[in-house]
Order: sequence, then structure tokens, then C-alpha cells
Amino acid sequence: MTSVVTYPAQKDTFRGNRKSIYYSIREQNPILNTLTGVSIIVKRLHYARVKVEFDELKEKWLKDIMFTSNYSEIINHYAYRQIISLGFDAIPFIVSDLKENNNHWFHALNKITGSNPIKEESRGNALKMKKDWLDFLSEKYDGIENIAY
Repeated sequence: MTSVVTYPAQKDTFRGNRKSIYYSIREQNPILNTLTGVSIIVKRLHYARVKVEFDELKEKWLKDIMFTSNYSEIINHYAYRQIISLGFDAIPFIVSDLKENNNHWFHALNKITGSNPIKEESRGNALKMKKDWLDFLSEKYDGIENIAY
């Protein structure tokens, strides 16, 4: 089945089978578009670089927001916005972190994917919101956590 989804943050449209996240990420990422037909080593090197950048930004973000509960400060932190700017390349690392921790990735996921799968009854409950996002990402982007590995 073919679907059409518009991602406002990237102002781009993806057409294709959702079972292959690599192709949807490639559609959203001009760098990976140039890697078509290139060895898997190049792809892994690309994601290794993204992971290093993601980990550095996440560490800075968590250190700086450690003692704040102000939602605006959390989502407007420079490092958090830089993670969002990584786009679809950051999703595998966000999903991995979301599964292991209770860090606030909902806003970043919303900005990157252009979706908000949080059910009305889940709002305000971080664990239910986390489950809604993980279910959504698992359904829409099968294998997302493995794409970079």
C-alpha cells in the first residue's frame, strides 16, 4: 500500500512503503539521497557521525536542564533545537533513548515527523505519551531503531 505523508518541518512529501524506513529517511535527507548505490560502510559512517553529534548535544541539553521543570526552557534549549535540526537522522537515537529513559522527546519527535500520535486520554501522563509515540513509530517506521546500526 502506498501512502502520502507531508512533513511540515521539512516541507517535503514522502511517497512509498512505510515498511522500509531507510527509504523514507533517504527521501527526507539530501545527504543520504547522494548515497544511493554507495556501500553500507558509507551509510554506517554517516550514522556514526550523527550518533556522536546526537550524544554530545543530548549530554549538553540534559546537563543544562537538569534542575528545570519549565517546559519552554526544556524545548527551546539550543542543544535540543540542534537535535531537531538533525531531522530524520536523529530518530533512531531518540527512539533508543526514549525506550531507555524518560527524557522529553515528544516535542522533537513532533517537529521532525510532523505528527502527534498522543491520544487525548494520554495527555499529561508521560508514560502513556511515551507508549503512544513508541507505538506510532513502530507502526509507521518499522525497524527505525535498527536503521543506524
